[in-house]
Amino acid sequence: MSNVEVSSSLFHGMLVQNTLTLTSATVNASAGLGGIYLTSGASATLTNVRLLRNKTDGLRLDGNAKAFVYNSSYAGNAGYGVFANNAGAGSYLNMSTANFANNAGVIKLAPAIGAFNLSGPVSIVNSGIAGVDVQADANLGGIARTWTNPGIPYVMRSGSINLRHNLSF
Repeated sequence: MSNVEVSSSLFHGMLVQNTLTLTSATVNASAGLGGIYLTSGASATLTNVRLLRNKTDGLRLDGNAKAFVYNSSYAGNAGYGVFANNAGAGSYLNMSTANFANNAGVIKLAPAIGAFNLSGPVSIVNSGIAGVDVQADANLGGIARTWTNPGIPYVMRSGSINLRHNLSF
């Protein structure tokens, strides 16, 4: 789908249970669990998407959802710009070029996520937690998770994290 605008939805702006490809869209002032909400097992490719003034999070992923997000904006959301909730080992969040302004937080991973990548320019203005907020459960079932350095800080609230990045001297 392309050139879509969803505004003032009483529940989720868009509920994705299978596959979604969305280009040049705005999801504005939605209630529920997010402007765009991906249930476990869903997959979405979002390009030039604006998630604005949603009552909770801009983009929410649950369970083993996968999101590929390019050139996105998150502004004025009452929750986080992006929230990966109860993410499993099969979950994936790949983001390139993102703008965050006036959200409660930027990105939240709780308890963790299978794979996470954030690249390209990232701007953060007036957001409560200006980084990747990781709330890792103490019992992750022995699953090793490795994420690359996104260029913005990780904020650890519990658990542990393994950062992997290329170094050159």
